[in-house]
Amino acid sequence: MIELASLLAISSERELRHGRAEKKSILEYLLTIIDTMLTSNYVSEYRIEEVPDKLKLFYNVLAEEKEQLERNRRFVTERC
Repeated sequence: MIELASLLAISSERELRHGRAEKKSILEYLLTIIDTMLTSNYVSEYRIEEVPDKLKLFYNVLAEEKEQLERNRRFVTERC
């Protein structure tokens, strides 16, 4: 993932010449992706009691995804 981000996060001519993004650009790029995914996760707007039984598995998956995204965001933020 970091290797891919180092290619996709290139944001300056210097990085382009080297063919890789610098650490700061990679971290900013990863934060953009994480924040976009967090913004798209609306699981917090619902209580599990409101969710039909058929959808509770999906609710739990989305809740776990949100927790993981928040952990990833903290991890990346600590390195900025």
